[in-house]
Amino acid sequence: MEKQQKPPLMVDKKLVHKHKEENVLVYNLRRLLPRKIEVKLFEDIVLSKLTKVEQEFIKKYYSKDRELLWIKQDQHDNNEYYVLHTLPHEIDIKFGIEFVKIAQLKPKESRLLLRYYSRDKDQKKFMLNDDITDEEELKILTILGLTDWHITDSDKTRISEILERVPEVEKENIFYGNMYVNLNHDFFFEHPNEHVPAMMVIEAARQFLIAAFHMFYNVPLKGVAFIVKGIQGNFNKYLELNYPVKFMATMKSVKFKRGYISFYDSDVTIFQRNQECSVMNFVGNTIKGDVFKELRIDKEKYQKYPRFHARSMFFHNISLRDYSKKKHLCDLVDISATGFQLKLGDDFNIEDINKISKQFEFFIYFQEIGFVHGACECVWFENRDDSYYAGFKITEIDDADIESLKEAIKRFCYIREDREML
Repeated sequence: MEKQQKPPLMVDKKLVHKHKEENVLVYNLRRLLPRKIEVKLFEDIVLSKLTKVEQEFIKKYYSKDRELLWIKQDQHDNNEYYVLHTLPHEIDIKFGIEFVKIAQLKPKESRLLLRYYSRDKDQKKFMLNDDITDEEELKILTILGLTDWHITDSDKTRISEILERVPEVEKENIFYGNMYVNLNHDFFFEHPNEHVPAMMVIEAARQFLIAAFHMFYNVPLKGVAFIVKGIQGNFNKYLELNYPVKFMATMKSVKFKRGYISFYDSDVTIFQRNQECSVMNFVGNTIKGDVFKELRIDKEKYQKYPRFHARSMFFHNISLRDYSKKKHLCDLVDISATGFQLKLGDDFNIEDINKISKQFEFFIYFQEIGFVHGACECVWFENRDDSYYAGFKITEIDDADIESLKEAIKRFCYIREDREML
């Protein structure tokens, strides 16, 4: 299949807890943009913290032109604002009535506009409400025939990144992102599909939420674990492959501890072509990494250490060094946290085990984890189909190496079902 080009503003793989770039499914992660910023705040603080290039960029989208000026309905508010140039913020009442007639708007469209614009009799204008989401914005632009006013998601992401550096600007706890539908993904598209697979949507929504917590709720990248308590969702429409997919996250409930989010109850709404296609609810919390490790320790389970098969990628990945410092490459048959079984290499003299020494150093290499090193003792060996197999007990290993070994078993091995009671 032809190589698919990635969007430019992909989320960093660390933010979604992935080791491979091809498994990242989110881009254009951002916060809902403020529709107005006070003139003094914008000119004295926001612009002062930006480069000249950034200043020119943001001034393309925030303007204090009279025809765009946001005038509050509260007559006691005499402030002027820079407003986001994406929707008309004021519509003259007479013009609005004439527009409805000329454009031959349907009653449903007229009611929709009145939901987003409030009538100000004193100023004889319709005033845009403050709390307009991106989806509502697109609906208004479509009805008014002003789709050329639309700001792209990538530009909104760049604006969001700029304003995120200015703490004085009021922030909304509504977040947006786009889904990268990688048609070449080995798992999600292992067979041809004419729509976006549901499992891919769920995984992308999970990534989107985790990345938002790291970026906007100060969750550290290291030393903290996410615990999912529940996921609920429904799908109203199929997601097409050839149109953008957008996520919107709203926080129903959040709690904080140690300066970052400790509990969340969040809805992720999924849109395509400005239509709601799915809503998912995620409930969970974060805990410190050392607490997570304690929760994962099951002492009864590990009184008898189960054996695991190594996956086929680990061919000749263990090296033994004998009393004479000679190295022997062997194949890993199975492994646990206390020992392993090997198929010995052809250069291995089995008689040396009986006559000279049963003690060896071992080196095991696991990709993305590195080398595990320690000492071991041969406890048995046998001839099987003209090859020698031997079992080794780990006699010496550092704490760091044993943690690496356990992590490798968890990620790269699978249980021996023929041996263990599961």
